[in-house]
Amino acid sequence: MDETKMHKIKEYANMDAVTNYILENWEKTIVTPRETAADKDGLPYPYVVPTIGTMFHELYYWDTYFTCLGLQRSDRFDLVKDSAENLLYLISKYGYVPNSSHSYRNRSQPPFLSELVRLVFEQEHDLVFLRKAYEGLTVEYEFWMNRRMTPCGLNQYGINIERAEILETEQILLQRIGYKETGTEKADDVLYNLVTNCESGWDINPRMGFAQRSCAWVDLNSLLFQFEKNMAFFAEVLQTGEADRYDSAAEQRGARMRELMFDGQVFCDYNYMQKQQIPLFSAAAFYPLWAGVATDEQAASCVSQLYRIEAEYGIVACEGKKRRFTYQWDFPNGWPPVQYLVIQGLRRYGYEAEARRLAKKYLQLVQMVFAETGNLWEKYNVIEPKKGAASEYGTPSMLGWTAGVYLWCREYLSGSSGAAYDREISH
Repeated sequence: MDETKMHKIKEYANMDAVTNYILENWEKTIVTPRETAADKDGLPYPYVVPTIGTMFHELYYWDTYFTCLGLQRSDRFDLVKDSAENLLYLISKYGYVPNSSHSYRNRSQPPFLSELVRLVFEQEHDLVFLRKAYEGLTVEYEFWMNRRMTPCGLNQYGINIERAEILETEQILLQRIGYKETGTEKADDVLYNLVTNCESGWDINPRMGFAQRSCAWVDLNSLLFQFEKNMAFFAEVLQTGEADRYDSAAEQRGARMRELMFDGQVFCDYNYMQKQQIPLFSAAAFYPLWAGVATDEQAASCVSQLYRIEAEYGIVACEGKKRRFTYQWDFPNGWPPVQYLVIQGLRRYGYEAEARRLAKKYLQLVQMVFAETGNLWEKYNVIEPKKGAASEYGTPSMLGWTAGVYLWCREYLSGSSGAAYDREISH
């Protein structure tokens, strides 16, 4: 281990066991480039997989962004830039970033790459890197706009294969939630809608019932709004002449979201076929705060409803209600990336007390469960942590986004992330 890494471990040695565990275990998650095979892509740079266990030994799209928050705070910015380069390579190969580098190539995941590129650029100010990244992001943006657009002018998640192939290859999704066909719902129709959840990263969740193909997603459109804002910034830096185009696209999207996705209290997913908001309150309601879409009044209204998804140990994915099926992106589960996005959304609109309260809850949760189990986990039960999280495929031990969000929250509460955060929300 080199001197920089040893210094970082010594610096944190008297602080907490979780931080030491993270710093000592990053190396176990680093995979060196591999040759391309039928079921996996070789990548040009080393990459970080989510777990030191046996599951998920692939580069996952949105996981990577949150992992990089931790790598940045562990003096491993080399891996942060390598991650961005690998994702750009996948765009050059496929025209979008696949869900993962090995097996899930028929869909993408939440588009966080523009955020990762901005993080890298603001650290290094490398115009050569930015020009290359801008070209790749232009391709990715066109993927979302050409292949995931809806008639209401907002975007939805989807999949890149035909219905017949979905029905043949994705049957396990029905098993994951324990679905049994009824007289009013056909399994094929349910599956055709359900598979969309996989691109959302929230696989699987109850937010839209089984009407995903008729809906625009509030989290995706918040991400695309931020994507457009980032592209406007990059275009301005590079003097491409496209800054106004992206700024205009963001403003139009934001106006459409405020019109169609705000139900008077909170932001919601929108069923464009029925022309109404989906009445299931989820943590996705805070993505428009993270992105800066909400007006001050809308943000205040969302914050007034925070109690509906806040528990003793953090934010649940969806408000607790009786469900026909068990979903892992639902009550009582809290997921690390959601904690981060809600906290950042609160901070953006000046709700520091609420943000700090949630950051403390996350640290306490992870520390408590680590003391019991010796592991970090992919997701947590934020109501009764010792009972474990409801899961469709088990709860794997994790480093990845759990570690990334942990180190970010720790830095935020220590007060040392202020200047960096000011840059983060300025755009």
